[in-house]
Amino acid sequence: MTHSQWKRWEKLRITGKINFIFLIGGLICGLVMAFAATLINQLINPNDYWGFSLLIYFIIFSFIGIMVAIFIWNKNETKFMSENPPEHRHISHTHHHAKQYHR
Repeated sequence: MTHSQWKRWEKLRITGKINFIFLIGGLICGLVMAFAATLINQLINPNDYWGFSLLIYFIIFSFIGIMVAIFIWNKNETKFMSENPPEHRHISHTHHHAKQYHR
């Protein structure tokens, strides 16, 4: 892991696994891919049911995004833990919030 990758992962890691998986994987990936698929579908085969298509695509791509986000989280976390000394591993969602409340 390069220094810039480590810093980026350190920031993402603070948000916590659940937030990463559902925000990045489910919501962002799901919405972006659903809009793109609906737009492409409407350009190829225009119909009046674009809202229904958008909903179905969102469900499908959110599920796929969540699976990919779980894989990415586990891969990056394993790499982070194996390449960094123990004193740098303390960064966690709980640690971040505890630090905020003690100011």
